[in-house]
Amino acid sequence: MKKLIIATIVLCSAFAAKAQVTSGTVSYKETIKLDIALEGEMAQFAEMLPKEHSFKKIMYFSPEASLYVVDKKATEDKVKTEGNGIAAMISANVPEEKYYRDLKNNTSTTQRDFMSRKFLVTSDAKSKQSWKMTGKQKQILGYPCQQAIMQKDSQQIVAWFTPAIPVATGPGELSGLPGLILEATIDKMYIIEAVAVTPGAVDKKLFVKPTEGKKMTNEQFEAMMKEKTKEMEAQFGGGGNGNVIIRVNERH
Repeated sequence: MKKLIIATIVLCSAFAAKAQVTSGTVSYKETIKLDIALEGEMAQFAEMLPKEHSFKKIMYFSPEASLYVVDKKATEDKVKTEGNGIAAMISANVPEEKYYRDLKNNTSTTQRDFMSRKFLVTSDAKSKQSWKMTGKQKQILGYPCQQAIMQKDSQQIVAWFTPAIPVATGPGELSGLPGLILEATIDKMYIIEAVAVTPGAVDKKLFVKPTEGKKMTNEQFEAMMKEKTKEMEAQFGGGGNGNVIIRVNERH
């Protein structure tokens, strides 16, 4: 009986320790499903091209703030494929974007890259994300997670968050859930997965708020992206003449 009580206490203590994680580092893997359309004479090379491209990012988090940035050491920016004696190299430069979130004041400042220009995008507490809980559950890296979904314009976002890390943040623009987001899928074309969670204190010097770029609100930046994307689709969307069209859904 005494052994059973001791074992129960040990298990409860271990669970409590995990439930109290509020600071640490998370390594994420982001995967883009590539929708590549080859037309004309280029169609024969379709099988040579990759179906997806992955890169790594890191999040530092604490009760006060979080920062999500590119893991330069782990990210490869080129994909080489070979077939029928022909080699193709696809360069996929990862934008040096930085997502800083002030968790106490519920504001965010993001350095975004778009069309080779830097933008400093800000949002406040009014920009809430409308999540709906589904009741589904699963384990990710040993953490109990719950599923939530959100419709943003034409995109469906499915996220998995863990109440065991009660920090309301996540990768990229995703946040607003009662726990850290460890996994997310955007329209089944963009997948974000936590591959490692390292609990522990984080040096406050790492939480550097970005300052570079033209200042815009989140609404202004989204409107600009939509307008420029429509212009590019009108210019290149028709394909033809052997053009290679690569469509990547990269918003999150």
